[in-house]
Amino acid sequence: MGRTREGELSASTAAVLGLLIEQPDSKLGVERRLRGRLVAAQFSATTAHSAIKSLLGNRYICLYDGVPAPTRAANASAGGASALSLRPDLRVLGLPGTEPTPDREEDPTADGDAYHATPEGAIVFWRWLRTSSSISAIRDELRTKVAFSRPQDTPRMIELIESEEEECRVNYNTLHKSLAEFEEHIDAEAFVTGKDWSTLMLVGLIRDEAAIWFAKLTQRERLREYMEGLREESLRRLKESGQVP
Repeated sequence: MGRTREGELSASTAAVLGLLIEQPDSKLGVERRLRGRLVAAQFSATTAHSAIKSLLGNRYICLYDGVPAPTRAANASAGGASALSLRPDLRVLGLPGTEPTPDREEDPTADGDAYHATPEGAIVFWRWLRTSSSISAIRDELRTKVAFSRPQDTPRMIELIESEEEECRVNYNTLHKSLAEFEEHIDAEAFVTGKDWSTLMLVGLIRDEAAIWFAKLTQRERLREYMEGLREESLRRLKESGQVP
C-alpha cells in the first residue's frame, strides 16, 4: 500500500492513538503497552516516538494535564477500569517481548511527559476502526531471494525455506498450546456484559495469528517441495545428457 495522506491513520499511529484513548501514557509507557497488546505486529522501538510526533502534529493527542480526557468516558461507564487492566498477562504465551507492564493508571507521567487523545483524535480513531482495510501486498525477503536465485543457488534456497518452515512451526505450536490457558482468564459474564471484552478480542487475534502461522508453514512447505522438484528434475536431465557421471 502507498503512504497515508496527511491526517490519515496508519496501523501504527492508530494503535498508539487507541492506547492513548484508553488511558494517558508516556512514550515509554506506550512502547511497553504496544509490545504487550500487539505482540504479533512486532513494532519497532521507535514506533511510539514516531506515532506520537505525527499525532501531535495532527492535534489528535495533546499533553496530559492530569484532567481525565472526555475520550475516556466509554471506559468509565464500562466499570471504571481500563481495557488493559482487564486483560490477562500475555506472559502465558511464552513469547519474547511480553515482560509484565506496570500499572500506569496511577501515574502516567512517571516516565516523562504523558499524552492523551483529544476529542478530535477520538473521532478520527473510531472512524478509522469502522472503515474497511486493504490487504497488505505480499512482500517478504525470502520470496525476493527466490525470485533472483540462480540454479546453483537452489540448495541454499531450500535450506532457507526449511529454516522458515521451522520458525512457522514453532510459532504456531506456541500459540496453539497457549490458547487453552489464556481462555481460562475469561469471565463467563464477558459474553453478556462486555467485561473483559478486550480479552475476548485478544483471544480472537491469537487464534487468527495461529492460523496465519499455519498457513505460512503450508506455503513454505509447498515452495520447498517445488524447489526440491526442480533440483531433482535438473539432476535427472543432466544425467540423461551425460553431463553428470
